[in-house]
Amino acid sequence: VLLIDLQDQRSLARALETIDVSPPLSEETFGFLGIEVEDVDGLVIVTVDSGGPAETAGIKPGERVMRVTGQPVANAAAFWEAARSAREAQDVVLTVADRAGVARDVRVKRTAAARLVSVVDQTLPFNALAASWRGQRRIRADDVLLRLNLAVALLRIGDYDAARSELEGLQLPQGPGISAATVQYLLGLAFEGLGDLGRAREAWTRASTATGAWVSDQGGDAADLARRKLKS
Repeated sequence: VLLIDLQDQRSLARALETIDVSPPLSEETFGFLGIEVEDVDGLVIVTVDSGGPAETAGIKPGERVMRVTGQPVANAAAFWEAARSAREAQDVVLTVADRAGVARDVRVKRTAAARLVSVVDQTLPFNALAASWRGQRRIRADDVLLRLNLAVALLRIGDYDAARSELEGLQLPQGPGISAATVQYLLGLAFEGLGDLGRAREAWTRASTATGAWVSDQGGDAADLARRKLKS
């Protein structure tokens, strides 16, 4: 049993350290997705994030990562082990082989990618997450990503008015990935839950014109999902 004084930030912090079940809200990335292919050396690059560090470095889909700072890459685990060993460096040197097998060294910046849980995820304990993130919000009131994830958790537990309140207070930039259209799509879900279909449609209409915006870090095109809602 934990005794928590909600007015005492130190009490909240101690409790959150004890019961925190929340996933990390950011993760390290180099801006590409690589997979292991049987009988193929290195990590095969499947996709490259538009505008991300890998694209900036000239890396293309179909190429292979052979080494990280000189260490051979046999699989994904070896890649991340080598990347972690070079954690002090902001830039990491990757040896990349093109489709013809010609290798070159490229310098790629590591960045932190935002994570947003999916509103349709069936594996996460959203009641516990909502309680945890609500507590953290008292301490980190200006953390936009925390508030956005909290809004998703609130949607999942049916607290639509609280979700609406969080989302209406968020300002994210337009563009691809987790952005303003993400907020508008989720805001539409909140209004739908409240029975305000007029305002739900207004939010989905704003989301429907976006390009490349996601509804979670796992993808889900915000514009496409908003258009489906408008047709239903």
